Amino acid sequence: MSIKQIFEEDGKIRCLKIKIISKHGDKLIVGDSSCLSILHAPNMIYQNMEVQKFYIIQKPLKKDEHSFVPNEKTKPINITTFNVPDKKQEFKKLKSILTNLTDTVDVKKDSKTNIKIFEDIIAKFPTSEVTSVTAKVINLSKDIQGSYGNYNIVKLKDVANKSIDMNLYKTQLKKDLEIGSILEFGFLKLTQFQRNGEIIHRLATTLRSTCKRSENVDLFKNIPLGDFKIDGKVAAIDDIFAYLSCQKCWKKVDDDSGKCSCRNHGNPVNDFHCQFYIEKLNDTDIEVVHT
Repeated sequence: MSIKQIFEEDGKIRCLKIKIISKHGDKLIVGDSSCLSILHAPNMIYQNMEVQKFYIIQKPLKKDEHSFVPNEKTKPINITTFNVPDKKQEFKKLKSILTNLTDTVDVKKDSKTNIKIFEDIIAKFPTSEVTSVTAKVINLSKDIQGSYGNYNIVKLKDVANKSIDMNLYKTQLKKDLEIGSILEFGFLKLTQFQRNGEIIHRLATTLRSTCKRSENVDLFKNIPLGDFKIDGKVAAIDDIFAYLSCQKCWKKVDDDSGKCSCRNHGNPVNDFHCQFYIEKLNDTDIEVVHT
């Protein structure tokens, strides 16, 4: 497989051999025997690849006519040298493109609130640093063991009620992450990867990331924690299950030990989940809702 095939074929490319020609922040000019291109590094592992070294990268995905992105869940593999012809004109063209790019251009903001929204951050910066974004914390996962250390997945919503997941690697920020809190994040990384043929975008913290309480709480008062809203009459309730949960993050408590699974919060409270059968207003349909 070659770099040129990324731009000429719609099929998936599993592995690609490249040479690192030069580095420009989180963007690298790379090449093989077919052509040169711009590689957008999805994380620090890829950013740390060395100039004049050779690597195998996995599952590269076309970003635009000049660049591509490797799968962020993979690692580059150092390999022995291979022949890459000198392509001075291609290098000059790509370097000019990188010079004209800027990651500090302001993205579109919500017209009513003047706050950045996820949709336009994604449209303009598929793999760039997000200097500032305000969002509502919807959910926080348990600790997940990853290739680069433990992390959490945080679900966030913007003022347009659109959601995005964020990989939380910087554990110092967890103390501020309470469900329903409105936070202003700084210096996040926006990454993308492919899942079952679909391009997924996700935020991620970096060593520079910051987090603080936002003053724009009122702007999020109508942003629900749930994914949808139903107006109707409760026709029945079923599948009721009672348990104990943490009153801060609402994770289930181990009944035997009496300790919250997050290990960070206070005494548990009584909680439950059930299944609602809701008769919609002005409709004969019954909607089944799990809580």
